[in-house]
Amino acid sequence: MKTLSLRTKMILGAMAVAIIPIVIVGFAIFLYVSNSLETLTREKTTRMAEYLAGMVQASLAGELKTVSLLSVDPQLVEAAQTGMYGNQAATQIWQSYNKISSQYEGLFITDKNGVIRIDAVDSKRIGLNLGDRDYFRKAQQGISSISDPVFSRATGYPIVIISCPIFDGQHFSGVVAAALKINYLLDRISSVKLGATGYSFMLKHDGILIAHPQIKYILETNILKQPGIKRIAQRMVKQQVGTEEYVFEGERKIAGFAPVGLTGWSIAVTQNRSEFLAPANTIFRNILLFIPVALAVTFTAAFVAVRRITKPILQLNAAAKVLAQGEWRQVADNGRTDELGEVVRSFNYMTSQLQQMFVSLEQSEEKYRGIYENAIEGIFQSSFEGALLSANPSLVRMLSYTSNTELITDLTNLRNTLYVNPPDRDIFLELIKKQDKIEHFETRLFRKDGSVIWVSINARLIRNSAHVPIQIEGFINDITIRKHAEEKLNRLNMELEQRITYEVEENRAKDHLMAHQARFAAMGEILSNIAHQWRQPLNNIAIIIQNMLLDSIDGTLSPDSCSNNVTKCLQILTELSNTITKFHYFYQPDNTPQYFDLYQTVSKTLQLVLVDLESDGITLELITGDNCCIYGYKNEFSQVLLHLVQNAKEVLQSRLPVEPHIAIICASSDEGVQIRVCDNGGGIAPEMLDKVFDPYFTSKFKSQGVGMGLYISKTIIEKHMGGTITVANHDDGAEVTIVLPLDDKNGKRGCS
Repeated sequence: MKTLSLRTKMILGAMAVAIIPIVIVGFAIFLYVSNSLETLTREKTTRMAEYLAGMVQASLAGELKTVSLLSVDPQLVEAAQTGMYGNQAATQIWQSYNKISSQYEGLFITDKNGVIRIDAVDSKRIGLNLGDRDYFRKAQQGISSISDPVFSRATGYPIVIISCPIFDGQHFSGVVAAALKINYLLDRISSVKLGATGYSFMLKHDGILIAHPQIKYILETNILKQPGIKRIAQRMVKQQVGTEEYVFEGERKIAGFAPVGLTGWSIAVTQNRSEFLAPANTIFRNILLFIPVALAVTFTAAFVAVRRITKPILQLNAAAKVLAQGEWRQVADNGRTDELGEVVRSFNYMTSQLQQMFVSLEQSEEKYRGIYENAIEGIFQSSFEGALLSANPSLVRMLSYTSNTELITDLTNLRNTLYVNPPDRDIFLELIKKQDKIEHFETRLFRKDGSVIWVSINARLIRNSAHVPIQIEGFINDITIRKHAEEKLNRLNMELEQRITYEVEENRAKDHLMAHQARFAAMGEILSNIAHQWRQPLNNIAIIIQNMLLDSIDGTLSPDSCSNNVTKCLQILTELSNTITKFHYFYQPDNTPQYFDLYQTVSKTLQLVLVDLESDGITLELITGDNCCIYGYKNEFSQVLLHLVQNAKEVLQSRLPVEPHIAIICASSDEGVQIRVCDNGGGIAPEMLDKVFDPYFTSKFKSQGVGMGLYISKTIIEKHMGGTITVANHDDGAEVTIVLPLDDKNGKRGCS
């Protein structure tokens, strides 16, 4: 066998030395670059998706805040409370819409039943009932919401309805809602592209696309039902953050996705594998092309060629490693025009593009970190077990700590160190575990200095892929001032209740005193009437006794005459006793209501004062109709009638008309029975008509009355018997009118 020459061996060795490392290094670079590019693409797409989700979240949160400010506008709250949606409320809505009309298609207010009462754009919609809409039902529960996108009937562009409840204190009064044009958001999402084949899309909680570069898919395509993309769609619907590889329309893709927590939507940024692996594929192709070139070159300059070839490859490898560690270092371009030079320039170009993209992402991250750092509300993240993981400066200040680190170090067990009432933490965890979120949870927390504050917590639960709770994140608002105001209001209410109770007791005591005074006045009237009734009978007894004395002196008094005179005296004395019995029964109080004949009762009552009136020259006239049965307090009614007649008598005695006259007129109808007491005493002064029923009001001298008669009469008629009593002047005197309901127990006009 012919031995190979040294030259041949050297050439073959040089070729082997040149080719084998090139192949090995090239293949290693290809694998490394491929993995690096895939890792970078996954990170890049995820960050871009999170950026877009944050942008959508912040934009919608701002619009939600705009509408929520309208929901607490005093004019709109008053309109919703009173149901008077006048020009002032409509003007407020119109002005508000003019300020935001560039981004909104409509702005309207409904009442608590869902009926549109004010519409800033289309007055024809006023009266339309939206009570069956999902966002209205959420508002009834006190939840502000953003609806899923729909195509506007007016413009054909996608819109969402932002709705906020209007509350009057704790009572739901209506909804203020706005139709937000979101085409600018969708256009912004769709315009974000990664390379030549990459694009962004957004879907709802049910998998329906709501943003996509191809308009035909929007609100028409459910990617849960698309082959090859179901896995990523399921993860996006579950509001997860991550990346996923999938196949769509025969193309392998990688997408990063992130949720829009405010609405339940999810955004994905995708790119074809063939595109982001293009630099690696180029490297691989260039290596394959470089091998024959290297073989030719090694024949003349093996060592130089090997060195020249390996140097840029090693530089590229080093740069790739540095790039994977996050340093933006480019490979020096020595002006080579071969494939390796092209690889170097491609790598440098890719590095430059990635650097610009990451700078943009860092700026976006800095922007949203600024929002996080400067938020008024306290923002936190904690483990489900109760350790605080992060907090923004507002929460640090709220809890009187000096730094975030100090706060997180101290609060490793929120239940026992932060909550004033540790069981509140248990209730909080139970509710959020059931609902995955919680709103307006009010509790008391300890500050570092030991003081206590009231807070309202809004939070959501984060679960891992196994659906196990791992974190809680949310907002904390300090409501101490509001709580103190509520406590003060409660104290004022208690004081007011005590004051009312005291005043009621005072009024009862006054009523007892007035009733006592009225009884004394009634006793005077009793004595006066008894005196009038007894005067003539006592005169008769005196005459009989004088006659018996004269007969005795003359000696003409016989036993029969004496017996007759004694019988007459006894009869008179019996009448006097009966008179006392009548008045005693008349003024005896009623304990229970009863049925009584109105006209019979009126007639018997007037008999008690008839003699007294006749002795003063006053005529009494009773005009009655059919018998009427009344259900009430008989004796109290008689006392009222007697007092009215007594008042009329006193007026006639003081004013002395030519023919003093009192008339009692009784009449009935289907509505009730009417009793009128009229006199011809000249009437009541107009300025006194509204005061005659007031307690202690009297036109007499203080020695003649305390002014309680008409007040007690009004109380008896209106409160005890369910009727009314009024006073007015007629032609030549005053007229008091009593209206009582007929007996509604048995439907009869007369008592059987």
